Amino acid sequence: MFRTLLILLTAFTLAACGPAQLDTQQPLPTASADWTSITFTQSGGIMGMMRTFIVARDGSFTATDERANNNVNGKLSGEELAKLNNLIVSLSVNKSGQSGVCADCFIYSIEIATAGKSTSAQADDVNLNDSGIGPLVIFLENRMSKALND
Repeated sequence: MFRTLLILLTAFTLAACGPAQLDTQQPLPTASADWTSITFTQSGGIMGMMRTFIVARDGSFTATDERANNNVNGKLSGEELAKLNNLIVSLSVNKSGQSGVCADCFIYSIEIATAGKSTSAQADDVNLNDSGIGPLVIFLENRMSKALND
Protein backbone atom coordinates (compact mmCIF):
# COMPACT_ATOMS: atom_id res chain seq x y z
CA MET A 1 0.00 0.00 0.00
CA PHE A 2 2.77 2.46 0.98
CA ARG A 3 4.69 1.61 -2.18
CA THR A 4 1.62 2.25 -4.35
CA LEU A 5 1.01 5.63 -2.70
CA LEU A 6 4.67 6.54 -3.14
CA ILE A 7 4.58 5.63 -6.83
CA LEU A 8 1.40 7.64 -7.37
CA LEU A 9 2.83 10.64 -5.56
CA THR A 10 5.96 10.51 -7.68
CA ALA A 11 3.95 10.10 -10.88
CA PHE A 12 1.87 13.19 -10.07
CA THR A 13 5.03 15.13 -9.28
CA LEU A 14 6.63 14.15 -12.58
CA ALA A 15 3.43 14.77 -14.53
CA ALA A 16 3.24 18.36 -13.34
CA CYS A 17 6.26 19.29 -15.51
CA GLY A 18 6.49 22.59 -13.70
CA PRO A 19 9.15 24.12 -11.54
CA ALA A 20 10.45 21.96 -8.71
CA GLN A 21 9.33 23.48 -5.45
CA LEU A 22 10.60 23.16 -1.93
CA ASP A 23 7.78 22.32 0.47
CA THR A 24 8.57 24.01 3.73
CA GLN A 25 5.09 24.45 5.17
CA GLN A 26 6.29 23.19 8.53
CA PRO A 27 9.68 23.86 10.07
CA LEU A 28 12.20 21.08 9.77
CA PRO A 29 13.38 19.47 13.00
CA THR A 30 16.14 21.46 14.61
CA ALA A 31 17.70 18.66 16.63
CA SER A 32 18.54 15.06 15.85
CA ALA A 33 16.43 13.88 18.77
CA ASP A 34 13.28 15.15 17.03
CA TRP A 35 13.16 12.78 14.06
CA THR A 36 11.74 9.25 14.07
CA SER A 37 12.22 8.30 10.41
CA ILE A 38 13.46 9.68 7.11
CA THR A 39 12.13 8.73 3.70
CA PHE A 40 14.33 9.66 0.76
CA THR A 41 13.18 9.17 -2.83
CA GLN A 42 15.21 9.57 -6.01
CA SER A 43 13.11 9.48 -9.16
CA GLY A 44 13.19 10.50 -12.79
CA GLY A 45 16.08 10.73 -15.19
CA ILE A 46 16.04 9.36 -18.70
CA MET A 47 15.83 5.80 -17.41
CA GLY A 48 12.84 6.47 -15.15
CA MET A 49 14.57 5.68 -11.87
CA MET A 50 12.47 5.10 -8.76
CA ARG A 51 14.52 4.43 -5.63
CA THR A 52 13.51 4.80 -2.00
CA PHE A 53 15.61 4.77 1.16
CA ILE A 54 13.81 4.70 4.51
CA VAL A 55 15.87 5.12 7.69
CA ALA A 56 14.50 4.58 11.19
CA ARG A 57 15.80 6.44 14.25
CA ASP A 58 17.86 3.42 15.33
CA GLY A 59 19.68 3.39 11.97
CA SER A 60 17.86 0.41 10.46
CA PHE A 61 16.99 1.01 6.82
CA THR A 62 15.22 -0.35 3.77
CA ALA A 63 16.55 0.50 0.30
CA THR A 64 14.29 -0.20 -2.67
CA ASP A 65 14.92 0.03 -6.42
CA GLU A 66 11.57 -0.34 -8.19
CA ARG A 67 13.05 -0.79 -11.68
CA ALA A 68 15.46 -3.53 -10.61
CA ASN A 69 12.89 -5.11 -8.27
CA ASN A 70 15.54 -4.98 -5.53
CA ASN A 71 14.79 -4.54 -1.83
CA VAL A 72 17.57 -4.49 0.79
CA ASN A 73 17.40 -4.16 4.58
CA GLY A 74 20.35 -3.14 6.70
CA LYS A 75 21.59 -0.85 9.44
CA LEU A 76 23.71 2.28 9.35
CA SER A 77 26.95 2.13 11.27
CA GLY A 78 27.27 4.28 14.38
CA GLU A 79 29.47 6.68 12.41
CA GLU A 80 26.91 6.93 9.58
CA LEU A 81 24.06 7.51 12.03
CA ALA A 82 26.05 10.26 13.77
CA LYS A 83 26.75 11.91 10.40
CA LEU A 84 23.04 11.69 9.49
CA ASN A 85 22.10 13.31 12.82
CA ASN A 86 24.61 16.12 12.19
CA LEU A 87 23.21 16.71 8.70
CA ILE A 88 19.68 16.98 10.08
CA VAL A 89 20.73 19.35 12.87
CA SER A 90 22.46 21.64 10.36
CA LEU A 91 19.71 21.43 7.71
CA SER A 92 18.66 24.81 6.37
CA VAL A 93 16.13 24.66 3.54
CA ASN A 94 16.17 27.52 1.04
CA LYS A 95 12.62 28.30 -0.05
CA SER A 96 13.76 30.10 -3.18
CA GLY A 97 15.47 27.03 -4.64
CA GLN A 98 13.35 26.59 -7.77
CA SER A 99 14.24 25.47 -11.24
CA GLY A 100 12.55 25.28 -14.60
CA VAL A 101 11.55 22.15 -16.43
CA CYS A 102 14.38 19.63 -16.65
CA ALA A 103 13.43 16.57 -18.67
CA ASP A 104 16.42 14.45 -17.67
CA CYS A 105 16.88 15.54 -14.05
CA PHE A 106 16.56 13.41 -10.99
CA ILE A 107 14.05 14.61 -8.42
CA TYR A 108 15.03 14.19 -4.78
CA SER A 109 12.35 14.12 -2.11
CA ILE A 110 12.99 13.97 1.60
CA GLU A 111 10.35 13.46 4.28
CA ILE A 112 11.41 13.74 7.90
CA ALA A 113 8.91 12.29 10.35
CA THR A 114 8.79 13.54 13.90
CA ALA A 115 6.38 12.77 16.70
CA GLY A 116 2.94 13.41 15.24
CA LYS A 117 3.97 15.26 12.06
CA SER A 118 6.19 15.13 9.02
CA THR A 119 8.03 17.69 6.96
CA SER A 120 9.15 17.39 3.38
CA ALA A 121 11.47 19.11 0.94
CA GLN A 122 12.15 18.49 -2.74
CA ALA A 123 14.84 19.50 -5.22
CA ASP A 124 16.15 18.42 -8.61
CA ASP A 125 19.61 18.25 -10.17
CA VAL A 126 19.40 21.89 -11.27
CA ASN A 127 18.54 23.44 -7.90
CA LEU A 128 20.04 20.89 -5.50
CA ASN A 129 23.03 23.05 -4.55
CA ASP A 130 20.81 26.06 -3.82
CA SER A 131 18.07 24.12 -2.04
CA GLY A 132 19.82 23.67 1.29
CA ILE A 133 19.18 19.91 1.27
CA GLY A 134 22.13 19.03 -0.99
CA PRO A 135 24.46 17.57 1.68
CA LEU A 136 21.64 15.42 3.13
CA VAL A 137 20.61 14.25 -0.36
CA ILE A 138 24.19 13.33 -1.23
CA PHE A 139 24.62 11.35 2.00
CA LEU A 140 21.32 9.47 1.60
CA GLU A 141 21.83 8.80 -2.12
CA ASN A 142 25.35 7.45 -1.54
CA ARG A 143 24.22 5.19 1.31
CA MET A 144 21.20 3.96 -0.68
CA SER A 145 23.36 3.21 -3.74
CA LYS A 146 25.88 1.35 -1.58
CA ALA A 147 23.13 -0.80 -0.08
CA LEU A 148 21.55 -1.59 -3.46
CA ASN A 149 24.86 -2.36 -5.16
CA ASP A 150 26.43 -4.53 -2.43
